[in-house]
Amino acid sequence: MVIEDQADDGPSNKAQELIDESRVRAEVEKKKREEPKAVVAKVTIEAPKPKTPAPKPRRRRNSFQPAARAKRLDRSRHMEYKYEMRGLLIDIDIPEEHRSNILGTIWARGERQTVADAKEFISEKCEQGVLTEDQESTLRGVVDRYTVRR
Repeated sequence: MVIEDQADDGPSNKAQELIDESRVRAEVEKKKREEPKAVVAKVTIEAPKPKTPAPKPRRRRNSFQPAARAKRLDRSRHMEYKYEMRGLLIDIDIPEEHRSNILGTIWARGERQTVADAKEFISEKCEQGVLTEDQESTLRGVVDRYTVRR
């Protein structure tokens, strides 16, 4: 019957030992939590600020002004002009030493400046005796055919 009394008294010795060990462990862990830890420098990480959009660039005044529209020679027909003029200068008997000058200068003045400047050049050559009146009128007709307003 003594055995029965021990069972009725409470937990067995083994169980009591486990309970005691558990309590000791809990107290040790509690003390560890209470002990101050080494101070670690806190690094504050700030959230990145939202990027503000770059300011729009200021409008600059466009200093480009288109050239005044004037009658000039058609650039797209330059090769056609050269081919026609070379044949024409031979046909109307313009001296060899003046052909290249007349061909290039009429085109350059008519394309870069105005057709009036090209016709003025033709008149100058007539006054210098390089061209006759008939040759002058023929060359003016060619210039008129290649004229566009641009």
